[in-house]
Amino acid sequence: MGKSKLCIFVILLLLGAACEGKRVVKPPKPNIDPMPKHITVGEEQEDPLYSEQWNLQKTSAPRVWDQYSSSKAVKIMIVGSGIDYNHEDLRENIHINMKELKEKNPSNGSSFNNKDDDGDNFVDNFVGWDFVDNDGLAYDRYGYDTYLAGVIAAAHNNGKGVKGILKKASIYPVRYINTNGQSRIPTLARALMHISEVKPDIALINLISVKLSPYPEISRIETKAIEQALNKAQDLGIPVVVGAGNIHMELGSSDGLHKIFSAYENVFIVTSIDKNNKKPFLANYSYQFVHTTAPGKDVLTTAPNNTYKKVSSTSIAAAHVTAAIALAISEHGSEKTYEEYFAALLSSKGSVEIEELNNYVAGGNTLDISKFLEALK
Repeated sequence: MGKSKLCIFVILLLLGAACEGKRVVKPPKPNIDPMPKHITVGEEQEDPLYSEQWNLQKTSAPRVWDQYSSSKAVKIMIVGSGIDYNHEDLRENIHINMKELKEKNPSNGSSFNNKDDDGDNFVDNFVGWDFVDNDGLAYDRYGYDTYLAGVIAAAHNNGKGVKGILKKASIYPVRYINTNGQSRIPTLARALMHISEVKPDIALINLISVKLSPYPEISRIETKAIEQALNKAQDLGIPVVVGAGNIHMELGSSDGLHKIFSAYENVFIVTSIDKNNKKPFLANYSYQFVHTTAPGKDVLTTAPNNTYKKVSSTSIAAAHVTAAIALAISEHGSEKTYEEYFAALLSSKGSVEIEELNNYVAGGNTLDISKFLEALK
């Protein structure tokens, strides 16, 4: 394919991010795209793996559970690989679009009736949206965002697995990462545009290593598509949280997606620490572009198929900060802005300062949810 044809091809793909009209779901794939299951909440029972969650104690999460109940189910969009929304420890905190599930297809009794039942320009969008396969079941086939969802909002006291930072949440999954853990810029751009379409309270972006085109003409178009989506989210005042990445690199030393994201005031970038407040070797850093740290090394969380796993990455760290901001939003709502949340996270009053982190993050600090919430009062 010649350069001019390639450029036209990419333009057409990127323009899909701005196309209006209803998006039509494709039929589900058996054993891959399961329909959301009904859940029954039983008597409270202690979560058996809670004692292994060092990250919760590290961030003072248990200290705030009685004082801040997160009674408002904040809508949290996770943009990445999708979520195992039928997981025993996640199902009750996943956003299920019941309006689309009400009316059955008269020909086969399926919930897939090819109608936009709730008038949101998405047809049969039952659980988020899948921009890889263009359907309304953002199911996790790669396995990663199920980890992030568990850190944020694994159910409390249901006698299963772990606890999330939030007791209650409404997690909206968006899938742009395919089964092999890969994606393309046009798919990412469309997924990011979905933030301004859904208007969640906060968005967490699992930003994988999707590279811009080596062709300058195409790279400019790709960059513009990403910026268009991020501009809309910023105009709406939606806080966006991103992990710094995991290739042992100082952000700002090279061009790429993180450089685009770091230019936005509503984007908060987080890197990892371990139990001993040390930055893991692979965790990216920058005293200019990375804002703070949170647990991201050997964190026990939910994994697909009703399992649990210890995971390490800066996205795990970003999930902790996302949950902390979501908890603050449940308390303050529209009374406070993302600027105020970010300022509190960076302040000495709203975090734990750690001298060894001064060369790695702007705040020279790590997340303490109790102090963060106190700083907002």
